[in-house]
Formats: sequence, structure tokens, C-alpha cells
Amino acid sequence: MGTASSAVPVVLRILTADDTDAFIRIRALALRTDPEAFEGRPDSDPSLDPAFVRGRLEAPSLRGKGVVLGAITRQLVGILGLSPEEMESQRQLRLWGFYVVPSMRRQRVGRALLNTALDLVRQTAEFSRLRLRVHASSQAAIALYRSAGFGPVQPDRIVEGSQEFGLDVGPGEGRS
Repeated sequence: MGTASSAVPVVLRILTADDTDAFIRIRALALRTDPEAFEGRPDSDPSLDPAFVRGRLEAPSLRGKGVVLGAITRQLVGILGLSPEEMESQRQLRLWGFYVVPSMRRQRVGRALLNTALDLVRQTAEFSRLRLRVHASSQAAIALYRSAGFGPVQPDRIVEGSQEFGLDVGPGEGRS
């Protein structure tokens, strides 16, 4: 899919069922290092269950269960999920589980993952909006989303301490 321009070569690609163990390792790390950024908890997050993850990563497609992008050096160092959802008769995608390991932050890995996700969504051309939820304390993430054109939107459900952002990606692109 692509590469990120960081000091360490990073390959960006869609994860498959073969990446189940690596995904679980990075998701567990995310829940430990940045628990406020995720709705899941280490003792109950389905994304730590191998069968659940394998099922999610099988046959990746934005038209199906969605996709998870991975940033890979010698190991998986970043993830970003995209899942379709129907809302108010619009075809939307939910961006979820975005995480970059602390040692790779500020090396443009997150920006590369987000740009790759946006390119993938725009190539599909059947989704009108991309939405995400971010914890209000995640200022670096909020700055990244805003720089990519995301703006605040009315939340589809209230999650304490979080903000909802959206980006129009289909006809009429550019509205937040």
C-alpha cells in the first residue's frame, strides 16, 4: 500500500487474519499505555480475543466488515480500523482503534496511516462521511484529525470525555 517517511522504514498495508497475534499484542499495549483513548478495557475488550480478531481480519473490505491498516517495521507499530455503518440513510465509515506505539510517535507514522486510510476511502467512492470519536485529552490526535480536515460533529452517542469528529469524503466533500 505504501510507506511512511520516518527514520525507520515503515510499510503500510491492510492487515489479514495472518496478523491476528500482532494485532492483539499492539491492541493490548494500547489499552495499557493509553487506556483513556479506548472504550475497551483489557479484561473485556473483544479485540483481545483471537477468534474475534481473526474473524474481523478475514476477507478485509470496506464493503464488508471493514479493514484494519497496519504500519510495520520489523513488527506492527501502528493500527487504524475502518468499519462501515449506516446512519441517517448515509453510508459512513467509523475510524476506530487508531494507535501508534510510543517509540514511533512524532515520526509521521500516524499521519501516514491516516492519509492511507483517507486515500482508501476516497478510492471506494461509496461512502459520504468518515466519523471518529477521540478522547478530549488526546490533543495530538485532535490536531492530526483537524489538519486532515476533520471537524466537530454532533455525536451519535455520548461517551464521557470524548469528542466526535467527521469528514465528508463523498459528494459535497469539504463540509465537516
